[in-house]
Amino acid sequence: MQAAAALGGTISSGALAAFAACTAAMASRSHPAGRAVRLHRAAFLPGGPTHGAGFGLLLTALGMAGHRTGQLPPPLASAALASAVPNLLAPIYLVMADVGVADPRRALPLA
Repeated sequence: MQAAAALGGTISSGALAAFAACTAAMASRSHPAGRAVRLHRAAFLPGGPTHGAGFGLLLTALGMAGHRTGQLPPPLASAALASAVPNLLAPIYLVMADVGVADPRRALPLA
């Protein structure tokens, strides 16, 4: 359980750091449209599905440990497990994007 929590926390925080770096690069100065779109797309993967999967793993480990040990009140442990579900499902977006469902690449024109 500790390994899952550590792995989830590492993935989640690393993904947010990568997202922050891409976002800071976008905000630091004006970019040509093509580069701005590439930076936006590069920020999406770590900031969205990757962070969601890592955070979901962390929430699952914490919720299960909270139920098992009794260190968390049952409603809080259950809320952690319930919150983990959509986060763990976040990478499914990448598959759905390939079939044209909610694809952010189509929302940004390639100038």
